[in-house]
Amino acid sequence: MKSEEIGKKGEDVACQYLVGKGHTIADRNFKVKSGEIDVVSEKNGTLFFIEVKTTVQNVARPDEFRQRPEENVTSSKMSKLSRAIRIYLEKKYKNRDVSWEFWVVAITLDLDTRKAFVNVIPEVLVG
Repeated sequence: MKSEEIGKKGEDVACQYLVGKGHTIADRNFKVKSGEIDVVSEKNGTLFFIEVKTTVQNVARPDEFRQRPEENVTSSKMSKLSRAIRIYLEKKYKNRDVSWEFWVVAITLDLDTRKAFVNVIPEVLVG
C-alpha cells in the first residue's frame, strides 16, 4: 500500500470515528500555501481541526520498533497548521469569534487483520 493510500485510509478511519462520536465533518483536505488541514469537524458549536497521522503495523514482526504516528507532528508542522487554521477561520468564518480546538488523531492500521487502532490526542496547543 502506497503512503498516499495509507494517509487517505487513515483520514477515512478518523472521519468514521469522529462521526461515531457525534461530530459532523465540515471539511476535508483544506489546502493553503502554508499547509493542509486534514479534517475539520463540528460538534456542539465547536470546530475541531484534526491532524491525522497514520502508520501501518506489521503483525509478522511485533517487536520491530515503530514510531508512533503522533510523533510525526513536528513543531514545524504545528506552525504551518497554525497558519492554515487562521486562514480557514478568516475565509470560512470572516474572523467571527468561533470556539475551536486542535486535535491529533493517530491511526495504526493492521493490514493483516484489517483493523484500525485510533488514538485521539485532544486540545493540542498550536502556536
